[in-house]
Amino acid sequence: MNTEPARIVPSSSSNTLASLAITDVVNDICEHASQGNYQHSMSALQQIMPLLSGGEVMSLLSELALGRRSCCWREGVWLTGAATDLDADKIQLLKQCAEQIAEHFQLKPPVILVALLDQAELPPYMIRIINGVGVLFAHQAHFQRHILAHELTHAIAATGHHFLDESLAYYVENLISGQSFVTALQAFEMETLLQISDITTLKDRTPNEVNHHYQQGAALIYWLVCKTSSNKVYQFYCCYPLITTGTSVYKALEDFFDIRLCELEPTPLMQPDSPLLCLEQAAYALNQSYFSGKLSDIDNHIRALLQHASALSRHQQLALIRGLFSRICYAEKNIEQDRATLLALAERYLEQQNKADATTFSVAIMIDCIKMGTAASYLDIQELATSINQHFRQGLQLHPDNGELNLMKAKSLYDTPEVQGGDKKLAQAFFAKAEQDPEFGRFICLLTAHYHEDA
Repeated sequence: MNTEPARIVPSSSSNTLASLAITDVVNDICEHASQGNYQHSMSALQQIMPLLSGGEVMSLLSELALGRRSCCWREGVWLTGAATDLDADKIQLLKQCAEQIAEHFQLKPPVILVALLDQAELPPYMIRIINGVGVLFAHQAHFQRHILAHELTHAIAATGHHFLDESLAYYVENLISGQSFVTALQAFEMETLLQISDITTLKDRTPNEVNHHYQQGAALIYWLVCKTSSNKVYQFYCCYPLITTGTSVYKALEDFFDIRLCELEPTPLMQPDSPLLCLEQAAYALNQSYFSGKLSDIDNHIRALLQHASALSRHQQLALIRGLFSRICYAEKNIEQDRATLLALAERYLEQQNKADATTFSVAIMIDCIKMGTAASYLDIQELATSINQHFRQGLQLHPDNGELNLMKAKSLYDTPEVQGGDKKLAQAFFAKAEQDPEFGRFICLLTAHYHEDA
């Protein structure tokens, strides 16, 4: 977990520019720059110069508007400089995280411009222009779900109050990565923690102490969400400058949420059956089972998601499909019922896709594999095998670095007899590629270990 806080630019001057559609202006700057219309890009930039007040973002956008930096739009994200060459999987992960966070707070996904850092040792950071618009500075190594979730939160909502902003970011980081809030929420600490408005206050504290403070803050946000709603928490961050004028943050929180912070209990907030996190935890566990081949407690996680099948987010639907596929292939129980359920969920998942991505092909391959298990004739099997090979060919051509597609292809080559087209040696190359997946590579390595031993 990243304990180096992001740098945040508060939007203190945004009220004077309330009539401007800042999001549209930032999009115009980037779009005109990407098309070579630099005069229009500079005109758009001039509209928000008072908001930027110099600094890194001003410098970066100026270089775009002057044509000194490249810019392009991919998968709903603006990329500049070396970021234009980012792998599709990294961009897809960023987009997925942004959509998940926006969905949780009932918002539109943020407008993000990505610029790459040269050194992995440098901490990633987000500079927010206004709520919902920001510039992410990160190295390729930082494209991991929990890191991106943390930084994207700073773009979606921030106050300039250090403890509050990190509390929200750590809350979302835990939520999106499926981690529990294991820290006991201490009421007596909260009044002191809410006075940490500047990062310099923490300079003499150990990393463990700082992390404890942030986890306390994450637990506070979780408690507020349970007491009210996620969107209510977002509204507090939006209204922060107004509701804290002439009063303390502690009192502003109590008045805004109509709660008493002295009622916080010194006990762990997160229980195994928490309605807020159980779906995320189940999705995380099913993805882990699918990619690692370790199916412990898979039945409970599948049951948890099936109970809310009609209300699942897109990534939760995908995790459920993967979990069912794993249980069919490895556990060999409830096979007939699971087949019918998986086919229905997978077909609905594909129907709901606005644009094809790597999962389009992996889910289509799962559908064909399941149908092959009940094929009525050899001709049907051949047609399904041809379809699977076509999905592999198209998917890997468009998404050559996708861990799931590479893993599926490797297992297909390894498990298929040579007389039917199998190739254990070639499979190793696909296994190696799959292990590099930025999101699931660590789980994939657990599965591929025995394949390497048998090779």
